[in-house]
Amino acid sequence: MHTLDAPGCHRLPARTLAELPSRRPLEVASAGGTLWLTLDGDPRDLVLERGERVLIEAPGRVIAQAFDAAVLELRTAERIFAAATPKLAFAS
Repeated sequence: MHTLDAPGCHRLPARTLAELPSRRPLEVASAGGTLWLTLDGDPRDLVLERGERVLIEAPGRVIAQAFDAAVLELRTAERIFAAATPKLAFAS
């Protein structure tokens, strides 16, 4: 099993397992391929197809599995809020 500690895009070969960072909130997206996510203590599992994303706020371990060759994108709180903050330009 791989451990992913850093934000960014991570290539996962088919059938690879990866433990995701414990920092919250954590946004997980599929930038390619199909990902299966399971969260400790949550009976539901999530399947992300290319272009889909989910925001994980609950504490606990998160494991991702690539069904096929996939690209998993991680964004932590700092990057999530930076992307969501509108940029304002003022004319002088």
